[in-house]
Amino acid sequence: EKQNLTLGHVHFDAAYYFLKGNQTRPFVSVQLGAETISQATLRRVINGVSQTYYDVGGKGRLAFGIAGGADIQIEPFLAIHTELKGTIILNDPNVSFLLHLRAGVQYKF
Repeated sequence: EKQNLTLGHVHFDAAYYFLKGNQTRPFVSVQLGAETISQATLRRVINGVSQTYYDVGGKGRLAFGIAGGADIQIEPFLAIHTELKGTIILNDPNVSFLLHLRAGVQYKF
């Protein structure tokens, strides 16, 4: 039996953009929210013996993040969003710090 681990992020974000009139707009942001980690298990039966390789319980924790990045404007309503974010997860001895590198498309309507 195998159940994969998933990580979810729900954050409120306050960002400050530099160079607002330019096509490339760098920013810094602070984020407050929650990180949720689902349950993950890996169990196998080998030669009639059940072996558990890992068993992680699901949990949600308060988290604080700091990010920096840039939005590259393609059209007035469309931008490429890049971000490097560090997240501190409170009261979790197993996962206390996460580093994210993210890129995507931002559509404004």
